Amino acid sequence: GFFRHAKDGSRKRDGIAEAKTIQGIAIGRCRSSDGLIFYCPSTKEMYSSSDYKLDESLATPNLFNLRYDGGIFIGLYDGDKLKVQEPYPEGTPVLYRTKLHGKSVRMRGTVISVPLPSELNTLPEDSVSESPYHIRLVDGSTFSIPPTMMDAIVDFRSQSSKRMFSPPSWLRASQKVMFLKDGEYVKGCMEYDLDANSWQFAQRRRN
Repeated sequence: GFFRHAKDGSRKRDGIAEAKTIQGIAIGRCRSSDGLIFYCPSTKEMYSSSDYKLDESLATPNLFNLRYDGGIFIGLYDGDKLKVQEPYPEGTPVLYRTKLHGKSVRMRGTVISVPLPSELNTLPEDSVSESPYHIRLVDGSTFSIPPTMMDAIVDFRSQSSKRMFSPPSWLRASQKVMFLKDGEYVKGCMEYDLDANSWQFAQRRRN
């Protein structure tokens, strides 16, 4: 679109030899004024103006001779917390190796708290920085356990169905994934089967 630009710094434009408008790309609303923010590719600067006119019929890449070089991804962002199926909820039975009367034993216990969801929607740098689970053994002692160690201490004998792996933090209902089948990748999504108490790969076909 076009926006009003009457002067360059302290020098005013006369409107005859120099136009008092500049052509640019509308970025969005300005927080400090009642106007729009424009980016001008020719000057490579940002401007804010409340006197403008937009032309949606113009093709921005062709008009400014722009070339896409990657790195920009368009999609919807949901700020709400994702409802992820907790693999080891409170009460999950565990067998944890500890010392009893100087001997190494595997003592029974339960999960008493699970990791809190990340408020920053960021991935941890490593397994050490992940929020831990907390377990309490039958003797009253408590321990902090990294999520990567939970598979090794969960008492599967006390559960009706065994979990074969630890679901990653990004796994949720209707999560789109690619499944490698017979050497070819197939598009689908993940669904949690409450009856089988396990995750399943599913395909939804349109009629």
